[in-house]
Amino acid sequence: MTYKVKLLLTWLVSSLFCVVGFVGVLFGYGNYTLSGFSNACFIPSFVFLCIVGLIFCSRCGAFDTFSYGFIAVGDSFSKDPTSRKYKDMHDYKEQKTQKRKNSKPSYLALLIPPVLMFIAFIVLTIIINVIGY
Repeated sequence: MTYKVKLLLTWLVSSLFCVVGFVGVLFGYGNYTLSGFSNACFIPSFVFLCIVGLIFCSRCGAFDTFSYGFIAVGDSFSKDPTSRKYKDMHDYKEQKTQKRKNSKPSYLALLIPPVLMFIAFIVLTIIINVIGY
């Protein structure tokens, strides 16, 4: 898969998640007022921004120790101890760092749809507070 196809797919999934979240919250609560639209913008954008934050932390290597721990536990049940993919934590960390250098994600494609929804939430909240609705 080429980089452009992956980028397009990332944009589509990100936008689809935001639209489905918006529609789900809006119809789930059944509140079709400005405050309902404000809630429908905030909840999916906040959830998706948290997911993007976790992806960023994962790409920085914040969860490598936990990942290696789960792999090591799984390897401990293996009948052949020489079939382990990683010798130790250092080897695992080096391979993951090399893999991260070779594949660069597009955070912009992940950030723009939820940020736009969050801006819509802020605008709707200001309108609601100014009008007193």
